[in-house]
Amino acid sequence: MSSGLYYPPATRATTAEVCRVAEPLGDAGGVYTAHMRDEGDDILAAMDEAFLIGRHANAPVVISHHKCNGRANFGLTDRGHLRAGAFADIVIFDPDTVGDRATFDAPINRSAGIERVFVNGQESFSGGTVSSTRKGRVLRRGK
Repeated sequence: MSSGLYYPPATRATTAEVCRVAEPLGDAGGVYTAHMRDEGDDILAAMDEAFLIGRHANAPVVISHHKCNGRANFGLTDRGHLRAGAFADIVIFDPDTVGDRATFDAPINRSAGIERVFVNGQESFSGGTVSSTRKGRVLRRGK
């Protein structure tokens, strides 16, 4: 059985409801495959939910497309907010013309429709020209 609790309309299903639907899995030798409800700040609760459903059904659990997002999951503080003292990257683009122009033959073609890019508050791309200064930095977990 596969659930897509991240996607509507399944987001409305309660854990108890999914447990009831999953009950026949154990006796049938089935597997519970979960697209978890959250992959951001509440990922641990979403994983607990998937494991609880598997335990209730007495079935192995497979977590599909497992990934984490959200600043908190990577220990990033003061990032992604537009305020003094924080680090944020901004891309100004035209939604009517933005698009990927890279191909297998020309993999480094620049995207269309990107007008300006700011990295940590400093302009790094404008008018098709990349700035010679680099304002970004390598991010290490929890630092």
